[in-house]
Order: sequence, then C-alpha cells, then structure tokens
Amino acid sequence: MTPEATPRQGPAAEAAAGTEPRSAAETRATAETRAAAETRAAAETRAAERVRQRAAGLTARDRRADRRLLWGELAALLLIAAALLALASAGGLPRPF
Repeated sequence: MTPEATPRQGPAAEAAAGTEPRSAAETRATAETRAAAETRAAAETRAAERVRQRAAGLTARDRRADRRLLWGELAALLLIAAALLALASAGGLPRPF
C-alpha cells in the first residue's frame, strides 16, 4: 500500500510507528548495524587515505625524509639568525635607522 492509500491514524500512532523500535531485540540489532556501519566507514576512510598517499607516491620513508629536511631547514635558519645577531652585537652591521 502506498502512504496515500493507507488508512489515516492519529498523529501519535503515526509518529510511534515511524520512529520507535518495537522490541529490545530490534533496538540491539539497530545499534549493532549502526556500529558496523561506523566501523566500515572508518576502515574505508583509512583505506582511502592509504590509496591517496600511494597515488601521491608517499611512503613512510618519504615522510621521514621530509621531516628531516624540515628540521635541517629550521637549523639553518637558526644558525643564520645567530650569525646575524653576533654581527649586530659586535658592531659589524650598520644600524637601520
């Protein structure tokens, strides 16, 4: 029967029939289905991330190399800053103003 062909019931009966589970077993089954769907979604998200990284050509070794490169760049910037500070304190740099 289509919704238009079903006999009209009271609003409370329609609301109860449409949203509330009928038994504890149905409630448990609904919760288990929802948990399984969430677990599946999380696994699919992890798989999609691995596929994206593979497509980008990134491996764990690449990520470690990138991290080392960033630390090296940071160390170089700190050395430059220390050298400029040493020059400025020794009077080797002209005053800007």
